[in-house]
Amino acid sequence: MRSLSRSAGLFHHLKQVLGLPVCDVHFTESGGASGMLVISMKKEYPEQVKEVAWGAWSLMNKEGKFTIVVDDDIDVRNPFQVEWAMSFHAQPARDTFTVSGVVPSGVDPSTAPADIPQHDPRRRAGSKMLIDATRKHPYPPAARVPPEYILAAQKKWKEYGFSK
Repeated sequence: MRSLSRSAGLFHHLKQVLGLPVCDVHFTESGGASGMLVISMKKEYPEQVKEVAWGAWSLMNKEGKFTIVVDDDIDVRNPFQVEWAMSFHAQPARDTFTVSGVVPSGVDPSTAPADIPQHDPRRRAGSKMLIDATRKHPYPPAARVPPEYILAAQKKWKEYGFSK
């Protein structure tokens, strides 16, 4: 539930307030609805990906420890599609950007051991990573099985000897 409200607020900020060409925003539940952020956009020029990330981080400075930006044809709520875009649209040396010295989430255990008090400076030293998983040049369309073929196969699962 936290994911939905945070995502909606950030989407409004990026799209309406900053006027960026974002299509969707999603904080993953597995990232505590704060640590992992996926944004889809209709990129107009290469550096716009960083503008989108900085726009997100400017509103929610402790969120989006890992921010992944994908093209508008990727479903930000589908981990398979997001991981596919990261695998085939990004080169780690070229398409990652890190920022150190940022204030981390107060619940991030990676900043310091549990016995370190919250006010200790070691708890205030975090970092962020942007992964640009957008296309850098034209690609042919992704090969996808038409939905009618998938439905036809699913209807015959038992006939083929598979259980649902």
